[in-house]
Amino acid sequence: MVYWDTSALACMIANEPKAAQIADWVAVAVRAGDTRLSSWITSSWGDAELASALAIIERRAHGSQAGAAQLNWLKWAAAKAANAWHIRPVIEADFVIAANLCLAPSAAPLRAGDALHLAIASRTGASHFLTLDTNQARTAVGLGMGLIAL
Repeated sequence: MVYWDTSALACMIANEPKAAQIADWVAVAVRAGDTRLSSWITSSWGDAELASALAIIERRAHGSQAGAAQLNWLKWAAAKAANAWHIRPVIEADFVIAANLCLAPSAAPLRAGDALHLAIASRTGASHFLTLDTNQARTAVGLGMGLIAL
């Protein structure tokens, strides 16, 4: 299963610059029929972070995309309702793992939210990780996950 970080989700849903690359990867993964790549997971933490990211994207557009965040949120809700996603809960142990990832002296510098995504992905058995964040990608590989390179 591929764990989608919020950076990739927000990019795809809001049709940001790398969205076409992500869409191409999705099409190839689905056509290939590889269930490791065509089964997608994220976390309940991702919902809160995605709402924030969509609102930030809308604000950066300086009013030219009024209502875009709400519309994009509805697209996300529809995708979840169609059972296209497996949403994993956050548990107490995830916070402990995330803190350890942030404090690891040899690790790439991580924000707490990025470390939390990695902890959840690791705990839930994600085989691959999709992110647009370089430090998070490096850490995912170090945790044994395959990286979806775009």
